[in-house]
Amino acid sequence: MRVTGPKVLLITTLATGVAVATAVPLLAKPEPVLVQVAANGTPVPGQYIVTLKPGASTAAEAGRIRATGVRRFDGVLNGFSAKLTAEQLDKLRRSDKVAAIEQDQIVRIGAVQRAPLPWGLDRIDQRVPKLSKSYTYKSTGKGVRVYVIDTGIKIKHKQFGKRARSVWAAPRFKGNHRDQNGHGTHVAGIIGAKHYGVAKGVQLRSLRVLDRYGQGMMSDVIAAVKWLRKNAQKPAVANLSLVGSRSKAANDAVAALARSGVPVIVAAGNGDGASRGYDACRFSPSGAPNVIAVGAIAPGDKRTPWSNFGKCVDLHAPGQGIRSTWRNGSSKVLDGTSMAAPFAAGTAALYLSRHPRAKSATVYKWLINNASKGRVTGLPAGKGTPNRLLYKGRL
Repeated sequence: MRVTGPKVLLITTLATGVAVATAVPLLAKPEPVLVQVAANGTPVPGQYIVTLKPGASTAAEAGRIRATGVRRFDGVLNGFSAKLTAEQLDKLRRSDKVAAIEQDQIVRIGAVQRAPLPWGLDRIDQRVPKLSKSYTYKSTGKGVRVYVIDTGIKIKHKQFGKRARSVWAAPRFKGNHRDQNGHGTHVAGIIGAKHYGVAKGVQLRSLRVLDRYGQGMMSDVIAAVKWLRKNAQKPAVANLSLVGSRSKAANDAVAALARSGVPVIVAAGNGDGASRGYDACRFSPSGAPNVIAVGAIAPGDKRTPWSNFGKCVDLHAPGQGIRSTWRNGSSKVLDGTSMAAPFAAGTAALYLSRHPRAKSATVYKWLINNASKGRVTGLPAGKGTPNRLLYKGRL
C-alpha cells in the first residue's frame, strides 16, 4: 500500500531533442502536451486515454474535436478514451484543458501451466513453511462480494454453486461474458471455490476485460473500474490479476476505487515469465498508490525468480503450482503472481465478513501487519522489497 506523494511516470515521447536556452515571450503559449506511450508495453494504434485538468468537461472536450468511440471515466478519472485521428490528437495536445494524453496499451494476464502441486491454502493459514496438510478456517466470507476484473468466470462451474455472476463486459465483447481463456475462472477459484478457495462462501462477480488470449486494453480496465466504483455492492473487494506498462490514468482510477471503499488487490507482475523479475513500480496497476500488490512464492517460501520486486510489492503469497477451477468445468495448475493476488483478495474478503464497514486502508493495514515477517527468501538485494508473507490468521 502506497499513499505517499505523486510518483514519477516514465515516458517515451513521440519526438526527442536537445533542450536549448532561448528567450521566450512572457505571453507565449504553453508547449503542447506530449503523448505518453508505453515504455515497455504494446501500444494500441489510434487509441488514446485523455486526462483533463480539474474542472474541465469531458463531454465538451470530446465533442469539440468530434472524437469517435468515446468512453468517459467520470468518478475514477476526469478524462476519456477515444479513437483519434492525427488532427484530433494535435488539437487535444494544444488544448489548455488537457493534463495528459496516453496511448492506450495492451494489458495481459500472467500465468503458466505447471504440474499439480496443491499447497497454497495450506501455507496461508500457518506461520511456518512446513505444511500441516490442512486448511483451517472459521469464516467463509459470506456476505462479501469479490469483483474479478479478468477474462471472465465460468459461472456454472460446480465449485461455485450459485455464488458466481457476470455483471459487466467490455463493449468490444458485444455482450459475450464467457471465459474463453480460463485465467479468470482460475483466479475466481482461488478466491472462493468450494474446494480450492480461501473464502468458500463469498459471492464472485465477473467483469470481463481480457480476451481468449488473455489480452485487453488498458482503457477497458479503466472502464471496468469506473463501473465498479459506481455499482459495487459492499462490503466488496476488487482483484486485478493483470499487468500493463505504467499508466498514470489507470493508477489514478484504481486509487479512486480504493478511496470509495473497495480494497483493490493486484498482481505484482511476472517479469520475463521465466527467470527474471522487474521493478513492480514500472507497471500498472501494480505501481498504483492505494492498492495491495502481491508477489509470488514457491513451496518453501522462496520468491519465484520471475516475480516482480521492489517497494511497490506489499505482500507475497503462493503463486507456483496452484490448482484451481478451469473454464471447462475441471481444474488446472498454473503459476503466476496472478495466482498469488487472489489468495490475498480471498483473505481480505474473510476480514470484511468480520468487519463489513472497514475502510480500504483498514483492510490493507490488517493484511500488512498480520503478515509473517522475514520468511521470504530469494528477494533481490537493495531493491527495497518488503519481506512479508500473507497470513490468514484465525479468520
